[in-house]
Amino acid sequence: YDDELKPYLCTLRSRLNESRPKDQKPGDLNASTLTELCRTSPRLLLQQDHCSDCFMLVRGKEANFVDILSPVDVYPEELWVQASHFFESGEGAAMEMPGGRYACAKELMAMGLPFLQGYSLGQVCHITQ
Repeated sequence: YDDELKPYLCTLRSRLNESRPKDQKPGDLNASTLTELCRTSPRLLLQQDHCSDCFMLVRGKEANFVDILSPVDVYPEELWVQASHFFESGEGAAMEMPGGRYACAKELMAMGLPFLQGYSLGQVCHITQ
């Protein structure tokens, strides 16, 4: 919830595997297993959005997710100026980014770029969109 990314079932498995210790094999978590977990847990709630994608909510916890596909630009002009400068010169111009919005956002955040300081992973995914 802190990263402001809606926890879709299709991405939860990958995110859970990311958080496991490196020496541990990936778990056998598929959409069916996660769906069943939601249905049997009193703390979790399974929802569907307008695209019929399922996502998991925690009961009693406020859901404040960034709509990463929104065409509305809610970011200050200075962010875009600094981002343009970074990507058009020096290290940014030479970067090869991974495929996918989520992977790009994670890599950019890991770099500690000043113009992304204070933004959540969900916001950086929206920015990369």
